[in-house]
Formats: sequence, C-alpha cells, structure tokens
Amino acid sequence: MRKLGGVGKIIQRYFLRYLVEQLNIDAYVKNSLGHRGLGGLVRNHLGHWIIGLFEHTPLTNPIRAELLAIRRGLHIVVDHSLTPLEINIDSTEAIHMIKDNNLLYDNLIVDCRYLMSKLEVTKLSHVFREQNRVADALAKEGTKVAIFDEPTILIVPPLFVQKEVEADILGTMYIRLTNNIFNSLQGRDVTQNAVCLDGSPPAYYMDRGFGEGAQSWMIHLSGGGWCRDVRECQNRSTTSFGSSKHMPPFKSRGHVSNNKDANPDLFNWNKVMVAYCDGGAFTGDVETVDPATNLHFRGARIFSAVMEDLLSKGLKDAKNAILIGSSSGAYPAMLYCDRFSKLLPNTPRIKCLTDSGYFVDVNKNLHKGKGFETIYKALVTLHGSAKALPKSCTSRMKPELCFFPQNMQQYIKTPLYTIMSPFDIVQVGTSLGDYYNAIKQNNCSANRKKNLRELRLELLSKFPNASDTKSRGAFIDSQFHHTRLQNYWKPQNVSVVNNVVRHYLVWLLKKDVI
Repeated sequence: MRKLGGVGKIIQRYFLRYLVEQLNIDAYVKNSLGHRGLGGLVRNHLGHWIIGLFEHTPLTNPIRAELLAIRRGLHIVVDHSLTPLEINIDSTEAIHMIKDNNLLYDNLIVDCRYLMSKLEVTKLSHVFREQNRVADALAKEGTKVAIFDEPTILIVPPLFVQKEVEADILGTMYIRLTNNIFNSLQGRDVTQNAVCLDGSPPAYYMDRGFGEGAQSWMIHLSGGGWCRDVRECQNRSTTSFGSSKHMPPFKSRGHVSNNKDANPDLFNWNKVMVAYCDGGAFTGDVETVDPATNLHFRGARIFSAVMEDLLSKGLKDAKNAILIGSSSGAYPAMLYCDRFSKLLPNTPRIKCLTDSGYFVDVNKNLHKGKGFETIYKALVTLHGSAKALPKSCTSRMKPELCFFPQNMQQYIKTPLYTIMSPFDIVQVGTSLGDYYNAIKQNNCSANRKKNLRELRLELLSKFPNASDTKSRGAFIDSQFHHTRLQNYWKPQNVSVVNNVVRHYLVWLLKKDVI
C-alpha cells in the first residue's frame, strides 16, 4: 500500500506468477474520493499479454480493497484454468491476513483461500510495486467506468498500456530508493545519511526470484569510473552516475534476465543491480559537506544502507548469495566480500565475483605519466576512502596501494572469483596509453605488441595461487574489451557471456551446468 498525496489517496497492487508456464497476473486498486478502480492482467513468462481487465470498485477501505483485488484476480485465473500459481503481493498486511486470520474480513479471506486451493497455489509472498506498472494504468482506467458495470475484459493490450507491456517484455527494471535509516551491526538505530553525490537517496533495481530460485540472491554493484576531483564530481552529480534523480529504467538482460531461454541458470533468482552514484567505488565516508559544492562522499554508507534494506526484504533467508561487482564496482565487491558473508550467518553458500576490475599498476605511458596509483591516491584523498579499507592492509602500505586487488585478495576469506582480460580497455589505456585504434585496426607496432605481452605477464603474476580452487577461481580471456557482465550484451556476444556465467556456476555450485 502506498500513499501518493491528497486526502485518502491510496494505491495497492498485486502480482501473481504462474510456476509452470510462468504466467503473470497483476491487480491494482486506486481509491481516492469516490474514484476507485481495479486492474489486472495475465502475462506469460516472456511478458506477452494473455488477458487483462479493469473495473470500478464499490466504496471500501484500503485493506478490503486489497482483498477484493486479490479475489478478482483469482477468479480470472480460475475462469481461464491458469494453474498452478505462485502469488506475490506488495501488501504484507494482506499476506498476513490470508495466512493467519482476521474476523473483520473473514468472508473475503475464506473466498481467497478457497480459490487458491482450486488453483494449487504453491507460494504467497511479497513483491515490489515497481513490477506492476501495467496494472496501475489499468486501475486508473477502471476509475472512469460506471460503478456497477461488469469488468471490462481485454484480450489484447489497449493502447494506453502498450509502452509498459513492451517494457515488461524487455525485462525493464526500475529504480527503488533505499531507506536512509537502518539498524547498525551493533543493533542501534542510526541516521546513516547514505546519499549520492548530489544528496539524493541511493537506489537499486530489483527483480524478485520465484520457484526454486526464491531463496537465491545475486547482488551486482554497478560500475562507471571514478571522480577524482571536485570538478569531475560536480559534473557527475547531474547524471545517473551521481544522482538517483536521473536514473533511467534498466533493461534486465543477460545474467539478470528473468527469461529462462536467455538466462537458463539464474532466471528465477532474486536479482539486484545496485546503482552507482557516489563516484568513489562505494568507499567514500566524509561527514562534512561543502555548501559551495553540495557534494556528498558517502559511498561506503550506501553499501551499508542497501544491504540492510535487502536483508529486510528476504536476503537474510538466502540459501545462495552472490556479491558481484563490475569495473569500478569490482573492487568494493572484493573489499566487502567478507562483510557480506558475515551479514548472512545462516546462508550455506556465499561467494563473490569481480568483473573487469583486477587492475595492476604497470605504468609504461610516458606521455601521460599517470598510472592507477595516481588515480587511487586522488580517490582516497577526496572521498575519505581510507576508513573503508582494512587495517590489515593500510598498516603495511599506503591506502591507495590497498586499492590494488593483488594487495587485498589475501585478506579475503570468502571464496572469490575473478573475471579479467590482460588487455582490458581501461587497463591498457591507463597503463600503456592510447592503443585503442591500433588494436581495433590490427595495426600495432612491434614495440606496442611487446608492451601488451609484458602487461599480460604482469597481470597473471599478480593473481592468487591457481591451486587454491576452493577459495579462488578465475576466467581470463585475451580480448580487448571491458566488463563481461555489465556492458557486454550485444547479440553476438551473448553466447560468450553465458559461457562465463556457466563456468562461474560450476565453480560456485560445485556441480555440472550443461
């Protein structure tokens, strides 16, 4: 249930998912000053429309409206023999009533239970409101019809919801803002002030798991470079990389897709993409804010706030949990790997993965005169990142050197998997200079080829012992690219990326993945 402003203006919506055929049903009720509507639809596992409806509902209170909407949705499913079902609802209050009891709404609860028994409902659980934008539009249409009219049944999607239906087919995910107050590990309520560069709340994209994947979680820390001085951060703060005000919908493809054909191994897992909006690789922790710039460096707090929010959404009950990071998100996936594991004491299988972030400091770029150590030093200074780094490392070397995975990985106890190319675009550009056109045109000089070979050997020498296969794993290729998982989903590359994911799963799950 969500209040949107205005007297008594309340929105509810529901989401039901078909287990065998993966059918989807959404229902949504809008109740405001006499304008009350109900809307719902049935979709298949690809997001394609099967049937929809909308109608006006009689005067009622919010929780009764929720139960009425559920009952209407169940009737539609029964009428069309769509069974069995897994039901996901965004109202925890309605879930508790159906599972337990409530004398005030006993007739509706009994009806819902009866219909669910006919449909062989296997699960009733919570889901977020962002997944029912189509039902929202249908419910608004229901407010326009006469109160005693029969439900309007829709065999094809009407024009006013086609955009949302197409977004569902594409697997589009929408941002979800996180709570800014959470329980610390010591059990105290604290104001975390976890915010993006511009002071807006942090956010993540999420697609709920279902069926056998309902208790498996994959959390991906997004990448997107760093900002190392005030000017860079100010420019960044007006974009999606520095503010949740500018974050667009996210198309869930590849390893975060819920399409079984496109993502056969992880399609039914809980999938979270944490938006990257701090510019400091989720490591910043500066309390003061310069009023002249209004820049906030709070990346470490963002990680804490997001984790606490997800724990309350079911992460604490996970049977499988993976923390992933790509590009500039790869380092914090390593940095917080053990901490992530400690948050889940009852989860039997926890592992971490870094994608295209195992950078080494080999500076042969005589023109720039800069390497990763220079970048990391500026980062640590501006964002106050030293607080987030382990003392076991900073007591032995400068904080910026602790940003190199080669200096950090030995302190990580949780199993860690690395995806990296010796010829990663960012690695080559930072360490050797502008080789991009020469490599793409297959026109490298003998000296450049020599430098590339040396870079490869340097990277391989910085990897952990290959014999330690229980706690360490790696996928190393020789392509000139950057990130396998976050930005590599062109059609011609999908089979390559699926191979990477399956190779990782063999290592993660210790079983064959065909």
